[in-house]
Amino acid sequence: MTADDRPHDVEARREIVARYLATRVAEQVSDPRHRRRVTAEALTRSTDPTAREIGRQLQDGTVTARELAASSAYAPFLLANLERAKRFDYGRAIRTAIEQDGSR
Repeated sequence: MTADDRPHDVEARREIVARYLATRVAEQVSDPRHRRRVTAEALTRSTDPTAREIGRQLQDGTVTARELAASSAYAPFLLANLERAKRFDYGRAIRTAIEQDGSR
């Protein structure tokens, strides 16, 4: 039986977290510069025009994430995406990172 078979077991969760923290993905997302760059790039490739606008502004330094969060102009976009984040399957993303990093 693996940790994945016991998702509610505290030791199993610790094992999964340890395995995730050893992945390339975990290394990358722990780097704030990398995280900001990847986020801005993803936004600029979005089909949503507001996301593309935000991505361009983040890339060229016109605005910071903190300024965006304080702006009422982007509040509907940000709130809608916060709701999406609540439904995101983080467990699946962690399992995928571990699986893809298995050859490391």
